[in-house]
Amino acid sequence: MIIPVGAIQETNSSSPVLINLAFNTKNVIGLSGLYYINDKDLLLFTASEEDTPNATQDGVIGNSYLGYIKKFSEKMTASTLHPDKMITLTDIDPVFKKQKVESVCVEKIVGNSAIVHLASDNDNGQSMLFKTRLILE
Repeated sequence: MIIPVGAIQETNSSSPVLINLAFNTKNVIGLSGLYYINDKDLLLFTASEEDTPNATQDGVIGNSYLGYIKKFSEKMTASTLHPDKMITLTDIDPVFKKQKVESVCVEKIVGNSAIVHLASDNDNGQSMLFKTRLILE
């Protein structure tokens, strides 16, 4: 699936950039959160799967992902961007099972790792916060 994302440029004009989130899954993967790390020129993002017939109806929650695009500012002239890394969160820890992660925020960066906070909203009135370490390869 390709998700259109509006890009903000220094000229104050906007042009769409597509982020291709195609992955080995039958479910639709939707981009849900962004966080740009200026010092590393790195765009972090969260994405999640939901078995639903369209973008507005809730459905069964699938996997959630944390990914990033390196040298993001250099790639903004491309018409389509591809993640450099896309981590299936349930592969890292089963606590993420049935968690629709929709947001990411960086607390701090130390060397090649970042302490990140993730937020999930599971469409049932329960939101969860997670704190984890991301190794920046």
